[in-house]
Amino acid sequence: MIHQVVLNLMGHSIYPCRLTGDVYDEVQSLANYQKYEDGYGLYALHLHKLILNYLFESVTMVWV
Repeated sequence: MIHQVVLNLMGHSIYPCRLTGDVYDEVQSLANYQKYEDGYGLYALHLHKLILNYLFESVTMVWV
């Protein structure tokens, strides 16, 4: 997840507020975190998306 965050911050993503790319897929990971009740995974995903939305000044957060 962190690797994808860094790639997004470096401009290697069309949608910098989405954690979907070459090394991470937020949709698949979110489903796995929910399935296995991984509280830390859910926390980390939402925290990093929040940070990206703040840094890129995204007004609305769209969860795919």
